[in-house]
Amino acid sequence: MSDFDLICCGCSFDGDVFRIPNPDQTFTSQTSLGFSVDAAVTQAYIANLTREAQRDIHEVALEMKLPQKFKTRQLLKGVPENTIHDKYLCLVSCLRNIFKNSNKLPTYPFVHPEKDISFLKLVFEVRSHLISNAIKRLSKQGYNTGYADVPYSDQPYLFHNMIINQNVSRYFKYTRRGIKMEGWDPDSYLGIGVLQEVENFWDASKGMSDYVALDYYIKDMDMNEDSSIVNEDSDKDVSDGGDIAVFFAELFD
Repeated sequence: MSDFDLICCGCSFDGDVFRIPNPDQTFTSQTSLGFSVDAAVTQAYIANLTREAQRDIHEVALEMKLPQKFKTRQLLKGVPENTIHDKYLCLVSCLRNIFKNSNKLPTYPFVHPEKDISFLKLVFEVRSHLISNAIKRLSKQGYNTGYADVPYSDQPYLFHNMIINQNVSRYFKYTRRGIKMEGWDPDSYLGIGVLQEVENFWDASKGMSDYVALDYYIKDMDMNEDSSIVNEDSDKDVSDGGDIAVFFAELFD
């Protein structure tokens, strides 16, 4: 049974006995995912990531120490301190709905390479942080801790893409063939974006990241002192999935 994607695929006949797992479901074109697709791990991970994706983005930013890093980077670039607060709030507002493709991120050819590619790096780092949190929660929930090992601990998006490509994709493959899957409804996650692959940063930047400074907004350094930037809402909100590329370029020109 562990070799099959679907429980119903375990039907067999040995010349003497027919064996039909869950016949009530099988004879009505219903079944559930088998052990070969790690159904339990997949369902738990997607639920964990959905929880992370729906967190308040200001809370996530504070967890990643983005306010401190942003303030440090802006001061080093000579930005007046009295304008940094509003710029930070506008920046964070762009990071809402972080997994949804409706957010039109900067794309190649980049109009403002240094700014656009640096922002893509920030988006990738936030996504990776949330994915990492979801993976760590799997271990706390009692699932195989090997999923948190290298390379996933260093590049958590690889784990995410493995789950999407190897497991979630099979669910949709079989539902398109008219099989009703029991026990899980991934359709309910489609609007959140967590069932999509996460493009790695180098591909997202079309390789341009090799030629551009990547700390335009965030300088990766630890600071002991607290930042004066607080958890507030920005007057400019693009959380409805507006054209971030245009909004972002205008904001920091």
